[in-house]
Amino acid sequence: MARNSVSIYQFADFNFDEFLKQFLFEISEHTTEDWSQPQTNPDDTLSPCGIIYHKAKRGVKKPDIIRCKIQYLQHLVIRRAHSKKDLGAFHLSSQILRAVIGDEYKTMLSVLIRMGHLVHGDGKNGNSVGEYYYYQVGMYSTIYSLPENIGFEKVTTSNARVLKYLQKECEQIQLYRQNVLQPLISNRFGPDFQKQYEISLSKIHIANKQGFQAFVEQRLEEKPEGRLYYEYIREGLEEKQKHIQKIDAAGRIYHILTNAKREVKQYLNIAISADCKNSHPMLFNFFIFRSHGINYEDAYQISLAMHSIENASQLRKSLSKLVASNLLDLFKYDELKYIYETSTGQFWDNIVKKFPEYDRAQVKEKMFAEVFYSKTHQVKGYQIFGRKFQKQFPNVMRLIKAWKKEENRAWIDAYMSKRNLSYNKPEAALSIAMMNLEARIFGEVLKRMYSKRWRAFHIHDCIIVPQTTSKNQPTRDEVISIMKDVYKVCGLLPTFD
Repeated sequence: MARNSVSIYQFADFNFDEFLKQFLFEISEHTTEDWSQPQTNPDDTLSPCGIIYHKAKRGVKKPDIIRCKIQYLQHLVIRRAHSKKDLGAFHLSSQILRAVIGDEYKTMLSVLIRMGHLVHGDGKNGNSVGEYYYYQVGMYSTIYSLPENIGFEKVTTSNARVLKYLQKECEQIQLYRQNVLQPLISNRFGPDFQKQYEISLSKIHIANKQGFQAFVEQRLEEKPEGRLYYEYIREGLEEKQKHIQKIDAAGRIYHILTNAKREVKQYLNIAISADCKNSHPMLFNFFIFRSHGINYEDAYQISLAMHSIENASQLRKSLSKLVASNLLDLFKYDELKYIYETSTGQFWDNIVKKFPEYDRAQVKEKMFAEVFYSKTHQVKGYQIFGRKFQKQFPNVMRLIKAWKKEENRAWIDAYMSKRNLSYNKPEAALSIAMMNLEARIFGEVLKRMYSKRWRAFHIHDCIIVPQTTSKNQPTRDEVISIMKDVYKVCGLLPTFD
């Protein structure tokens, strides 16, 4: 490795001697008491009910090597936790950990949990997984989070073994890109897509460094614990070569900017940023049209007509002048209202008005958790957003619930298998289906832009064109025109920011 020393992160109150003691105990043969078994001596309340014998596990026993491995593991855990927009649950790659420090990584993580440095699960519901993790890429073994207010510090090390682990991690990430990511992306979007995408992504950099620094300092005054996150974002944006980091089961692409807060964009060399308003709720219109057997051409005519309506007070009457009655008669009023609000970009604004005590981000999180991505087909009494949505859009909610019922597995399977999508339970199918639709739409938008030799990438529902010295730059109208054409193929017409 070219570097002689590096800065790594460690838990501030980490006691290596205690860790060593517990780790060596775990990998050695030992016994534990099991009070779930019947007592051998009922009269002796202090005697154990049973004894469990634990065989010795594989694991290094040399303290110097253990010290190096746990130094690396602490650094990885702290970095992964703080690379998220909001400090919370994160994944660890069993494949990379096993390749870097061996199978004892599992035991080391268990000891960190017992010592209070790590939480198994999302940190809110004990060992239960958070709302949105069932559709993540399969490379992740489990989910962890850091305890609240856990302290950490940056230290410098020149230990050759720790440096070797860090280098090995980089090599494993590169292998993952080549052996896992590249085939996945090529299969979904074509053989040249990743190359064009990463060339475009690498054109992005921090254009206003002073403004970015001032922004970071302001955020750190509000939340000092975010310092490591902004270091991660800054380092990623300053990397000359930027890469796709992962692609999930739905085909959504992730990179440094998908994990950057929205406010960061204003400090970058972005020439064009074209957002689709109300993108995710609007995508459900595709499934509403499909449920009524409406073809894409007729669906588009209905979507187009929505943009000619100024007031939804007499929505069906207004639409009757623009859409054939045999089509309108297929819809319930709340379905038309939903299509209208999402197509014209009013859906989130209207929800926010109904819940003024929540900010926009909170409203979106609650709506996804209680409506679109809910893990049950029933609305619980405490789910105020779910109950409000169900009252306002009962027939839309009925269709959403249909996607989550085991009795509908046959047609759900048919839809998912036709698009090569996998899912474990019906509750997960709709989220994957909606995100896959978005991924296919924006993948096609980018392919059309690449055919014109334009540089562009996306952040889920937003097309980004970096500012470059090339004269072959699209206009904003040209970008939106392509986006409209691709949405039209699916029978949709959103509103754009």
